[in-house]
Amino acid sequence: MSDLELSVMAHSPTTEQDLRPILTKFENQHHVTVKVRVFSWESGWTELVKFALYGHGPDVSEIGSTWVSTLAATNALHPLGLREIAAVGGRYAFLHPSWQSCYLTGEPEMWAVPWLSNVRVVFYRADHLQQAGYGEPVLLRLTEQFERVLAQLQQAGEAVPLALATQNTVNSLHNAAMWIWGAGGHFIGLNGKEVRFNESAARSGLRAYFSLQRFIVRAAQGLNDQESDRMFLQGQAALTISDPGLLHTAASGEVGPVNTSQIRTALPPGVPFVGGSNLVIWRHSHQGKLAFELVKFLTSQATQVAYSTHARSLPVRLDALSNPPFSTDPLYKSIVEALKSGRSYQVNRLWGMVEERLIAELNQIWAEIFTNPEIDLDALLDQHLQPLAERLNAVLSSAAQK
Repeated sequence: MSDLELSVMAHSPTTEQDLRPILTKFENQHHVTVKVRVFSWESGWTELVKFALYGHGPDVSEIGSTWVSTLAATNALHPLGLREIAAVGGRYAFLHPSWQSCYLTGEPEMWAVPWLSNVRVVFYRADHLQQAGYGEPVLLRLTEQFERVLAQLQQAGEAVPLALATQNTVNSLHNAAMWIWGAGGHFIGLNGKEVRFNESAARSGLRAYFSLQRFIVRAAQGLNDQESDRMFLQGQAALTISDPGLLHTAASGEVGPVNTSQIRTALPPGVPFVGGSNLVIWRHSHQGKLAFELVKFLTSQATQVAYSTHARSLPVRLDALSNPPFSTDPLYKSIVEALKSGRSYQVNRLWGMVEERLIAELNQIWAEIFTNPEIDLDALLDQHLQPLAERLNAVLSSAAQK
């Protein structure tokens, strides 16, 4: 019997147990044993880089959707051929943003296959908004609508109008992206030679995003992702921006009893950010055909439906999203709509560097705003973004000439 090794990210404390019944079906079909390695999101990137550098490790790995560009640049991934692409269903079987995340801008090779999707949406508590005079449904798609609801909550005496993760979080970037795209801005130019997050359209979106500080009271400042979700689920905050994992946290009882009957979802302002994870096959695998069969199995409709909820995520296949609970639960209506109307990052081989530097600066901007709420926001954005843009442009331009 052959052996395959699969590495996955820890979506819950029981990731391997959740996967095992699914993998058993594959093992029986192909007479193979699949060994599973589970990495935390904190350490997973380091492990993947080691696989790429040293040329040994798993046959197949789950990676964050924004990690494709950096790993593709190492030449350690197996590019999918046309027959393989057709065998998994082709582009029209998958969410467009998830499919796009498997390519580098301007390059023809497909380096991964989408596996799980995630998206940023607004969660609100109907009882809190009713006290502020809002009936249902509450429309928050436009920036003006979002700010108007928060202002009305504030005027009605809501203790915490908005809980938002702003510390030690990649979601400072994912949240900001929605405002940037909504304002017509971009992160990187189509030629990949310069960044555009410091241009007027993107700056307009960032200005509106950071202006939300006036609705973030002291008790809700400096929260990480878990603290922000907890504050909302425990009924202390009226609104938050999070991903579908919040619903799984509520159902799990991790934060104590949660009155889910009052939780609602809505499309966020701007353009929703769609992330998630992809599956890659490593060049060093000696069982390329069998590794691809595993990828095809894991991205099938049946596996998507069976595993995605365990992984606190959603399917990437459109036919899987047409199944319950995604097609029947009212809470998923806005989430699925956001997945279909959202966007992933336009990436090149150096996107990982751009993303890392931007996240650090955006988190720091939040910290300085909370320290000095009266600070000149435009001057603060200049201070952080102008030097960063100049440094990144120098690197991108130099790389493009090689």
